[in-house]
Amino acid sequence: MKVTEPVCGIHILEVPFEEIYTAVFAVRVSGGYVLIDCATTARDVDDHILPALRRLGFEEAPIALLLTHRHGDHAGGAARLAEHFPHMEICSFEPLKDTPFRLLCENEIIGDRLQVIPLPGHTERSVGYLDLETHTLLTGDCLQQAGVGKYTNGIRFPSLYRQSIAHIRQLDLHGIIASHDYVPLGSTAFGEKAIDQYLNTCLAHCPKE
Repeated sequence: MKVTEPVCGIHILEVPFEEIYTAVFAVRVSGGYVLIDCATTARDVDDHILPALRRLGFEEAPIALLLTHRHGDHAGGAARLAEHFPHMEICSFEPLKDTPFRLLCENEIIGDRLQVIPLPGHTERSVGYLDLETHTLLTGDCLQQAGVGKYTNGIRFPSLYRQSIAHIRQLDLHGIIASHDYVPLGSTAFGEKAIDQYLNTCLAHCPKE
């Protein structure tokens, strides 16, 4: 499994998912670290996430697990992580089934570093997390471009998706990191020109109402 640190303090764990991967983010924050998303299964947690955290030197429990949305490839490992880290807070902007969680608030700041940014479109209450230190937006599945693998159209709410892209354009951003290697531009965009191209590509592939 590939593990990278594209910007200071943000580690990407590329957990295999079918023929692609789903990113789990480990972000250093005040007092420790948080995880953003948790892959698909208990086995993902045991075989990929926990060994990667040890490799990165994260021996303690995460302060919190923050979810971008509740789809299985992003939230499926939550129960298993809670078994390993019973004092870890699980946080979500949309309701979860069968998992105790705390409901996040719009623009809430976690660990003095990550700001909750609602970005509906993929789901009605999906969110990204804006890293206030590096001005990097971790978008989960909120920006789809032309999809990835067999998942060619993940936008359920096109009008909300366009509003989310307009919202992102108002942010002071240096970078975008998505949770999958979307076609055609991949999972990252750094710099004003690349970010603009990334957002334009997402708009170009937005389905009609």
